[in-house]
Amino acid sequence: MNSNFMYRAVFLFILLAGMLLSSQAVFADNPDSRIHPYLQELMKSSGDEDLIPVYIMLKDRLSLDYLRGTTQGLRREDRRQEVVRILKEHAAYSQSRVLSYLEDKKSQELIGHVENIWSINVIAFKAKSSVIEELARDFQEIEEIRYDRPISSEEAVDDNGISKYNE
Repeated sequence: MNSNFMYRAVFLFILLAGMLLSSQAVFADNPDSRIHPYLQELMKSSGDEDLIPVYIMLKDRLSLDYLRGTTQGLRREDRRQEVVRILKEHAAYSQSRVLSYLEDKKSQELIGHVENIWSINVIAFKAKSSVIEELARDFQEIEEIRYDRPISSEEAVDDNGISKYNE
């Protein structure tokens, strides 16, 4: 009887551990975790036809250390050209599935203009909530989708006086 109790305890422990691990895996793959909380709230309050300005941050971004190591020993101009080439090539590869999807949605008029910011592996555009939800659900290469808050001209003004050095 004592060994029967022990087997049951071990079985329950294994069952609970399995449930805990599977719930963590489900949470990690939860598409809503890829949509920034502020954007989630904005999507709830927007209409079905509203285009929301967003940007996608892809998971696979190159680090400064990687770029330095790859271009070490090159002259300044050659290094600049090589960094640009590497970043554009990397963005083209890592964004290809998402960009193909966005082009399809653009032809259906579900999104607006797409801006590929290859230097930091980000894609900006305006989209309907349904498209944002599909992106979060279907594209594991996306790290996060955030609201792209419009910046007023007053906010964009250089208030530190730095612009006078650019004249």
